[in-house]
Amino acid sequence: MSVLALASLIIVARCTTAEFGIDPSLTADGNSSGVVARLEDSAVLKRYIDIERSRGDGNLVPGNGVDLLIDGEETYEAMLQAIAAARDHVHLETYIIENDEVGNRIADALIERRRAGVDVRMLYDSYGSTDSDDFWRRLRDGGVDTHAFNPPKPTENLAVSEYDRRDHRKILVVDGKVGFTGGINFYDAYANRPDDGDEGGAKAALPWLGSDSSKLSWRDTHIRIEGPAVAELQRIFVARWEQEEEALDDSLLFPQLQPVGRERVRFDIGVGGNSRPSETYFAYLDIFEQAQQRIWITQAYFVPNEEFLDTLAQAARRGVDVKVIVPGVTDVSSIVYASRQLYGSLLEAGVQIFEFQDAVLHAKTAVADGVWSIVGTSNLDSLSFLRNHEVDAVVIGRTFATQMEQIFLDDLERTRQITLAEWRGRPLGYKILGYINSWFEPWL
Repeated sequence: MSVLALASLIIVARCTTAEFGIDPSLTADGNSSGVVARLEDSAVLKRYIDIERSRGDGNLVPGNGVDLLIDGEETYEAMLQAIAAARDHVHLETYIIENDEVGNRIADALIERRRAGVDVRMLYDSYGSTDSDDFWRRLRDGGVDTHAFNPPKPTENLAVSEYDRRDHRKILVVDGKVGFTGGINFYDAYANRPDDGDEGGAKAALPWLGSDSSKLSWRDTHIRIEGPAVAELQRIFVARWEQEEEALDDSLLFPQLQPVGRERVRFDIGVGGNSRPSETYFAYLDIFEQAQQRIWITQAYFVPNEEFLDTLAQAARRGVDVKVIVPGVTDVSSIVYASRQLYGSLLEAGVQIFEFQDAVLHAKTAVADGVWSIVGTSNLDSLSFLRNHEVDAVVIGRTFATQMEQIFLDDLERTRQITLAEWRGRPLGYKILGYINSWFEPWL
């Protein structure tokens, strides 16, 4: 390579990598291979940024720090620290909060902040959360503003299609400066540990049999966000609150937020009751169509429609490494049967399917081509795509995606791969159960 060509390459690399936050330095041996690699890396980032911008239904916000949180205790600790530091407001939206040890830890933290003069607002789903009057009375007496989403109304003749609209979001925003979202609810199941005598609680040696979910730990994923994207998460909460309760004075809800990291973040939402599928549904389809190297999915409730399955299968057929981790045991057994009914077409296309063995898998995540990630509340089923209120964080960035891929590989060590031959030879009873449960997929 000539000196002039190398100089031009370095100048282009510096311009390109400056835009995407990549270290422009040369390799230790002084040659240009590192520059070329980073140029290729920048091209992949730019491609995914363009994909997200082309969707045009949300803001892709640069300059964020995104921390990956694994399982309940790590997430609760980070949340409780953030709540304890609140000075103006705490906004919490959740599908499940129970009147148990975990739920009361959160309740105690919210009440303490309210007594310190902090505004505290909580949206919760009336079906998913505790029906304990004492629990809610304690929060209200402590000054916490609470609102139950879509409670049953015995005096009204509500259609089933109205009552099955649920608020499945998990959002925490503190002072408009730090935000959390992901799959984790508030209840003691996340503190469960496998019985010591059960080798992790799994029954991996018995194909198609799961374990007793009540004795297993729960595997889930959440994220903590700082930076300008927190304002977008705040807007999602405020919009829902103002649909249900009073309008809020936003003078202190949206402070000026400075860049604190390199990740680009956007939030896709599902709005219950729409005839059009959620933003997250189309985000997945776009990535399935555009991915070039790999698509790795971890999903608690995997019962997508035919278009979704076909698009994913086509990615595998064109040579993309498609891996899907689904539960081997779950809190909703009908989901496992309905999900297994769908394996055939994916396995035939070359998709690799793995069932998680020694915990209840509740995570809803994916990572593609080492730069695009999604962590959120949406299951891959009709309820999340069409009926529920959902929120999912799309993160564009190499650093976060690398962490996501490492967690996926760690989880892969706790799975059992399902082969096409095994699927075809599954017991007749499971074939019948799969067929029956697949009929009820829109309501699972």
